[in-house]
Formats: sequence, structure tokens, C-alpha cells
Amino acid sequence: MALLTFPRTYTIEISPLDSRLVGVHCTLLDPYHHLEMDLVLDASNPEAMVIKEAKASMARAPYPVCREPLERVKELEGLKIERGIRRTVTRLLGGPKGCVHLVDMFMEGIRLAIQAVVVVWSEKLPPEEGEKLRGRVLGGVCIAYPLPESSQ
Repeated sequence: MALLTFPRTYTIEISPLDSRLVGVHCTLLDPYHHLEMDLVLDASNPEAMVIKEAKASMARAPYPVCREPLERVKELEGLKIERGIRRTVTRLLGGPKGCVHLVDMFMEGIRLAIQAVVVVWSEKLPPEEGEKLRGRVLGGVCIAYPLPESSQ
């Protein structure tokens, strides 16, 4: 059997909802899946964001059982976005009774939200303070955001 082309598309949108809340909308589309996820984050402190609302849906899934992990999405509400969140999201939504696609979608949405919020906040600060904020939150994630000197 020859492997056929299998396209998968993620779309993530980050939108300000008010002066402190940020919306995250993520969609995953491929021939077998159509998943959507919405988060509302309290971003009043970019170093201590919290998931205020979480919901997800599956308009298309390969098997009926795939929708069962959707029942646990609400358990993300109240989580602080901090080190170890991937482990927590995986425990709640992944593993043998979960859905790896939900985990991936939530993590990509959270990752982009962190970057967007921190960059916007840092642009409002004096340059040196903005650089410190980016270093504390994003330091080490890529070449553009090196670890702060004290962490190396």
C-alpha cells in the first residue's frame, strides 16, 4: 500500500477580549479530524496567566470514542500557565484515555498566547524592562529569546 498525502492544518488566533482577558481560538483540520478549542486567559499579569474558560469540540473524529476526552476540557479552568503545564494538560486530556490532538492543540494555543501577551506587554515597557520580561518568560525558547545572564 502506498502512503497518500495527508494534510493537517492548525490555525491559531489570539484576540484581546478586554484590558485583561485574551481569547485563544485553535482549529485542527485533516481528512479525519475537525477539532476546535477556545480558551479565555486572564493575562493581567503576563508572568502569571490563568485559564479562566476552556471548551473544545470535535465536528469530525475518526471514532465515536475520540470525543470522550472533551468531557474533561473544563478541568483546565483555573490552571496557572507555568512550568509543568504540558504535564498537567497531558494528564487531564492525553494518555490512554485521552486525545493527543487535544493536548497538542491546547499546548500550541497556550504557547502562542504566552508569546503574544509577553511581546505586547514588553513593548509597553522601557526597552531594558521589556527585555527583562521577555527573558524571564520566554528565555531559552529560541535564539531570539536567550536565557537571562543570571540563568546561564
